[in-house]
Amino acid sequence: MPTPPAKRRIRQMLRISEVLGADLAAPDLTVLKADFKYARLCKIDGEPLAQIAYLPATGEPFSLCIMKTDKPDHGPKYSKAHELNAATWRHKGVAYVYVGETSKVMMDRYVSAMRARLRS
Repeated sequence: MPTPPAKRRIRQMLRISEVLGADLAAPDLTVLKADFKYARLCKIDGEPLAQIAYLPATGEPFSLCIMKTDKPDHGPKYSKAHELNAATWRHKGVAYVYVGETSKVMMDRYVSAMRARLRS
């Protein structure tokens, strides 16, 4: 699957920012050899949820899911279910969930890069 044009990524992220009421950009993970593929809106328990999908040069695809929250901030918490690694964190009214079959080492790198880019 080819990487979509930057205009499409920007358009998708503007829509997500509008629906979630937060200024969000898809973290650029090209330095870690993972390409943005798409961003879409879903719903969970009737609330909007954004999914940003990435495809690394090697390995399995992974996603960053984002939704609004009124719960307090916290750093990454890690778990594993159904062969998928997950990391959750909250920052400034937004909840983030990383999900993928990625190794723990690579997941740590992706999550660190995502958190750094989402704060800037």
